[in-house]
Amino acid sequence: MRAALAVIAVLVLGACTAADDSVPTQPLPQRRDAGVVEQYAISDIRVGTHTGFDRVVFEFTGGSGPLGYLVRVDDDPRDDGSGLPVRVAGRTVVAVVITGVSNEQTRGYGARKVIAGTGGIAEVSYRGVFEGQAGVFVGVDAVDPAVRVEQLAGPTRLVVDVAR
Repeated sequence: MRAALAVIAVLVLGACTAADDSVPTQPLPQRRDAGVVEQYAISDIRVGTHTGFDRVVFEFTGGSGPLGYLVRVDDDPRDDGSGLPVRVAGRTVVAVVITGVSNEQTRGYGARKVIAGTGGIAEVSYRGVFEGQAGVFVGVDAVDPAVRVEQLAGPTRLVVDVAR
């Protein structure tokens, strides 16, 4: 009986861990077009560290279908709309633009925020939503970072892994 419960627990926990835990190797830029138009709302942004890489998780409410994104190195980070320069800690700035996000529904993350980094991520600078796009700058220690971008469900999350 205990062996059967252990097997069930491993299967259930394994199904919950949908994100890839290998070190990212994909070069930038990475892009995917949105399958939705301004339906998702950002409910949380968090940073974590793993063996060989660090992870930024964007959690969403509402919406359905794939989020769009563009993840690229940005040598001159600027705010959407104003065009003013943005100072971001780290050796390299990785810009993350997420499409399919509603400004009106994004409560708690409607204003600019800086989130402390961990591991190889110096900081995450959330710049808000402008014309259906959430703008984020991730300052990293790596010069030419490899990344992995995945959308996960239950709840909807966009995961950006950055190799150290």
